[in-house]
Amino acid sequence: MSQKRNETGNSDDQPIAGPVAEQARAFVLRLFDQRQDARLLVHNYAFANEVARRVQVIAEGEAAGPDVLEQALLAAWLYPTGYLYDYRDPAHFSAEFARQFFSQADYPKQGQEQVLNSIHAIAEGRPPSGKVECILNDAVQAAAYLQEKGEGLPLLRLEREFLLGQQHSKVEWARILLEELLRVKLHTHHAQAHFQPALAQAIHGCRRILEKQKNREEEDGGGDGRFLSLESKVPVRGVQTFFRTNYRNHINLSSIADNKANIMISV
Repeated sequence: MSQKRNETGNSDDQPIAGPVAEQARAFVLRLFDQRQDARLLVHNYAFANEVARRVQVIAEGEAAGPDVLEQALLAAWLYPTGYLYDYRDPAHFSAEFARQFFSQADYPKQGQEQVLNSIHAIAEGRPPSGKVECILNDAVQAAAYLQEKGEGLPLLRLEREFLLGQQHSKVEWARILLEELLRVKLHTHHAQAHFQPALAQAIHGCRRILEKQKNREEEDGGGDGRFLSLESKVPVRGVQTFFRTNYRNHINLSSIADNKANIMISV
């Protein structure tokens, strides 16, 4: 099976699942089918499938035992469900749906607790503890930040605009995304070995956007530096030129007035 996937986990294969994980997949599919939200451009059923697939790849790379793999797969499927009802704080609903699923599935109590703890850890941004949480963390980070084609994760940007009302310019988004990417930590050997290069490229892409904007602002801003915060959009450049010219004229007039005043005082 491992021969069907490349090392970064980029494959269209469905994750291999045991009976309980397959039940979870069907349960999650029903939830997303019943409450479809077209605004969820990233955190949707495809995202759950991608997290589960990445869990499979990482677990294989880590030679994880069957219980660890199964618990990580269950958490991978159930974690994204909370975004259907609370985008800002999905942990509560994700845990509720997990409990609802376990009420229908015959699964050991200890395993249930591990799945719930893993869901809360990733949703709340807590450092992972134990093999299951580490595998889930790395799978979620990879699916969220290293999955989209193209620079700048445009779908994630648009999803947040729809659901959080956050509208950002390309440069603002690059700055926000750069901060998030710099906080990403991969905890398994497999993820560090195979996902870290993609993470580095994503960070480099954001930095490149910011550097381009900085250079553009320095070119447009001239020597006074007081207009570097203005957007470089048409007709904004014309407005910048207008205000820069008037600002310089104002400075020149002020200088002339000061000189005249000094002359009068000296006389």
